[in-house]
Amino acid sequence: MDFKKKIAGALITGSLVAGVLLPGAAFADQICTITDNGAFSYNKCRIKVIKKLKVEQNNGAVVTNGVIVGASTGGNSASFNTGGTTTITSGTSTVTVTITNTLNSNTAVVNTPVTP
Repeated sequence: MDFKKKIAGALITGSLVAGVLLPGAAFADQICTITDNGAFSYNKCRIKVIKKLKVEQNNGAVVTNGVIVGASTGGNSASFNTGGTTTITSGTSTVTVTITNTLNSNTAVVNTPVTP
């Protein structure tokens, strides 16, 4: 009979040690210490850690880009020419349009590990 009590005590102690050490390993900042136990004492240690994180980001944008571009080389003309060949040489015309719209950019940095 005394042998059965020792086995039961060992099982309870093993369960208690596992219950204390395993959560401590998972959450190092949580500590539970049971000391100065007497005969037939009952000890219980429960650590419950709940971490929740909700990150919500919303964006909305309405962009209208309207561009009207025109180019002219100087309005050259040739008229009232008599005989011969008439030639007009004009410069080149270049139009460059660049539109850049950067919208709806979000960044969330979470430094704390989150557990369910």
